[in-house]
Amino acid sequence: MVKGLVSALQFITSIPVSRNAVFEPRAMIPFFPVVGLILGIIVALFDAFAIRLWPAPVAAVLDTALLALLTGALHLDGLGDTADGLYGGRTRERALEIMKDSRIGAMGMVAVVFALAVKWGGLSALGEHRALLIVIVPSLARASMIFACILWNTEGRAEVPGTLSSRSLWIKRRLYTSRFLLFSAFSPVCGAWFF
Repeated sequence: MVKGLVSALQFITSIPVSRNAVFEPRAMIPFFPVVGLILGIIVALFDAFAIRLWPAPVAAVLDTALLALLTGALHLDGLGDTADGLYGGRTRERALEIMKDSRIGAMGMVAVVFALAVKWGGLSALGEHRALLIVIVPSLARASMIFACILWNTEGRAEVPGTLSSRSLWIKRRLYTSRFLLFSAFSPVCGAWFF
C-alpha cells in the first residue's frame, strides 16, 4: 500500500520521496486521488497564508505557480506537446515526431498560457468555500486519471481473438464516458461547486 502511494508521488509530483523506493506503476494508479488530496492540502495551506497578504488575483497566481512547481509542470509539458503535435503535424507520423521533440512550439505555448490563465481565473473567482475547493479539485483531477487509464486502455485495440473489436471498444468507451459525466454532474462532491 505504501509502495503504491510512494510510486504515485514519484510519478505525478516533484515532492521528494524515498530514493530507495521501488517504482511500481500498477500499484500507484489507485493512489492518484490521494496524491491530489495531498497537493490540494499543500496549496490550500499556502493559499490561506497568501490570501491574507495579497489580493485574491495575486494569491491565485502564486497558487498556480506552487501547483506547477509541486507537479514539476508535467501536465503543462504534456499539454504543450499535444497542442504542438495536433496543430503542427500534417500526418500522424509527423505529429508523433513533433510531440517527442523537447522544444515547445507556438501552439504549445498558446495552449499552456490559456490553461494557466483559466486556472488563475478559476482560483481568483473562488469565494466562500475557497479552501475546500482548493483541496478537492486537485484530487478530482487526479481521480480522472484513473478514469482515463480505464477508458483509454489500449490493450484491447488489436483485432485478436478473445479481445474487443475496435467497434466494441469504441462503444464501451462512449458508455464509460457517459456514465462518468452523469456521475460527475449529479455527485454530492461536485455539488460543492455550487455553494
